[in-house]
Amino acid sequence: YSVSLREDVLLGEKLPLNLRVDDADSDAQFTFRIASGNFKNAFGVLSPHAGQLSVRRRLDFETRSAYRLEMGVSDGLFWGWASVDVQVIDVDDTSPAFLNASYTATVREDALIGRDR
Repeated sequence: YSVSLREDVLLGEKLPLNLRVDDADSDAQFTFRIASGNFKNAFGVLSPHAGQLSVRRRLDFETRSAYRLEMGVSDGLFWGWASVDVQVIDVDDTSPAFLNASYTATVREDALIGRDR
């Protein structure tokens, strides 16, 4: 599985994918969990019995641009595993800043307008 999310995605937003599971010899209710790769718990399983993930924490491209979530699903007896790759898309979320707090210039009284000398 693979999905891309903008770093300004809203908290609680569902990931645009659904984990599909099939178990030919069982009609048990499945239980999903994120086993690893969930840096700072950025994502969560909406319901343990649904294959739907959501955003739990603010994403920041400059801190982490990708996640590989190792997902587990159980039928109550056995576990199956899959990876979900999440790419974080950078957005312009920082303001420009001056390098110095103040600047000083001297201008001659007889300086010509529009000229630098």
